[in-house]
Amino acid sequence: MPQIANNAAAGVRSSAKLFLCGDVMLGRGIDQILASPGDPHLNERYVKSATTYVELAERVNGPIPRKVDEAYVWGDALAELDREAP
Repeated sequence: MPQIANNAAAGVRSSAKLFLCGDVMLGRGIDQILASPGDPHLNERYVKSATTYVELAERVNGPIPRKVDEAYVWGDALAELDREAP
């Protein structure tokens, strides 16, 4: 009998934690709120400074902190990873 069937018949329960994650691609606006932001100059047709993206986000969402550490962009995800320890 296959192992899964044996476990089920014996009443053994097992589980696995699976952590799925994609890349965290930092946009130029996010880069501008980090503790060591890069050059805000952009070679785009309509927006010439990455700080414009921060200003636009603040118009919609309210104040955004500045000089944040790299963990900031992960939001609650890092605490959840620590808690779940996958």
